[in-house]
Amino acid sequence: METKLAKLEAIIPTLATREDLARQTTETMDRIDRLVAGLRTDLDRKFILCMSIQITTLFAIVGLLSKIANIF
Repeated sequence: METKLAKLEAIIPTLATREDLARQTTETMDRIDRLVAGLRTDLDRKFILCMSIQITTLFAIVGLLSKIANIF
């Protein structure tokens, strides 16, 4: 009977450790998900800004070239 009790007492800390590891893993994955979502939002904002700058530059160059060529 003592050997079974000793085995159970040896298993209980292992189960607690596994539960702690599972909880920590879940918290880490949640944190990573939040960080990735934030990076994605930031990247989308920067991409839109870069595209806007490129389109504005294109219109400015077309305007300057048309002014030089007296098209308009």
